[in-house]
Amino acid sequence: MNARTVTPGIALALALLAAAVIGGACDAKDRAGSPVFEVSSEDPTEALGLAIQDEYRVERTYARVLTEHGDIGPFDHVVLAEQKHINALTGLYTTRGLNAPSDPWQPEDIPSFATLRLACEAGVALEEANVALYDGLLTGELPADVRTVFLNLQAASRDHHLPAFQLCVAQQEVPEEPPAEPPTEPPEESDLYDRLGLAIQDEYRTEGTYAKVLTEHGDVSPFDRVVIAEQKHINALTALYAVREWPVPGSDWQPEDIPSFATLRLACEAGVALEEANVALYDGLLTGELPADVHTVFLNLQAASRDHHLPAFALCVAQQEVPEEPPEEPPEESDLYVSLGLAIQDEYRTQGTYAKVLAEHGDVTPFSNILVAETAHVGSLSALYAAREWPVPGSDWQPEDIPSFATLLLACEAGVALEEANVALYDGLLAGELPADVRTVFLNLQAASRDHHQPAFARCAGNSR
Repeated sequence: MNARTVTPGIALALALLAAAVIGGACDAKDRAGSPVFEVSSEDPTEALGLAIQDEYRVERTYARVLTEHGDIGPFDHVVLAEQKHINALTGLYTTRGLNAPSDPWQPEDIPSFATLRLACEAGVALEEANVALYDGLLTGELPADVRTVFLNLQAASRDHHLPAFQLCVAQQEVPEEPPAEPPTEPPEESDLYDRLGLAIQDEYRTEGTYAKVLTEHGDVSPFDRVVIAEQKHINALTALYAVREWPVPGSDWQPEDIPSFATLRLACEAGVALEEANVALYDGLLTGELPADVHTVFLNLQAASRDHHLPAFALCVAQQEVPEEPPEEPPEESDLYVSLGLAIQDEYRTQGTYAKVLAEHGDVTPFSNILVAETAHVGSLSALYAAREWPVPGSDWQPEDIPSFATLLLACEAGVALEEANVALYDGLLAGELPADVRTVFLNLQAASRDHHQPAFARCAGNSR
């Protein structure tokens, strides 16, 4: 897989940006859960909320640099400018009879920088992100006073703050580079690495799907703003790799792997299915022990999907004209319908088995993290049904159909057998003619079983003897 290089300084700023506007053009909420601004096409509070939260974050960061490094330029005068930016945005709320949202950033949310050079590099990244944010906000329809303030604040960041921090970086002595060391190899069998991989591949798939909808159907809502949010989701996960010095995996999803949708209604229904699968995926990823930064990002991404993206697509479905004719029944005798049914029922059985092991033996690995993967497998197959406007079949496997295992050794041996059977099933399914999106999903699910799940259960069985 391809890796993207992100410097530690940029990664810190990137993580902050992702946390600040992780929901894209969606509602923001303060830490107590009360709404800060409402999404509406008739008023500018959505854009104001994004802008003021970003200015709060930047002001807090520069204030912390001054606390830790003393009264140094350019932070001493730029922090005053940031306070004026906040005041200018607060005035826009006041003229509309609204209360400006409070600053949600706590001291523990703001990073420290060991050197002034690192702080200045972070300043460059923050100002570049601020300029980019206003680029996006200014593309929409805005009242004249809001547009004027946004243009003024963007110009201050672009023409004054950014050059000041670039000069600051240039004036700092560049530390001597230590002898080059090979990049840290990710622990490819670790639970954390697996969970990050599941998360970022799901976000890649979702972002690629929404981008294709925009290409084929034009600049339509909510895809135009949710695709921006998905890019921020990927950035947030990328930062988690970067701070661990792990290469960032590239997307497994090629353009030809992404389905097309004949109507906007079908695209919105697929958006609902993708966001529901994403929420379920994060439910599973959040069940185990996670580092604090990973736990926070996963919670934020899940909340964005559950509270903003999913309702937006559900509304999109409701707003589309319902076709007069009922949707075509799936061709139950077709090879494709049969193949999808065999695949999803096998994933249901495996998912049910691993869930029962966890219920009877506690939160044990590798069942805990592989159950998360199985849930994602079911979501991937469900999206193939949704793309064809076919109903997703429920599981044929009832709790009483799933065996119990007296020991963890027996459970792990059963896991080996189930994964071997799953690989063999996909061998058979892939032997026939398949649409490109189905073939790609089948190959990805088979690879996960063959290269990750089956070896993990084999190790579990060996360790339990």
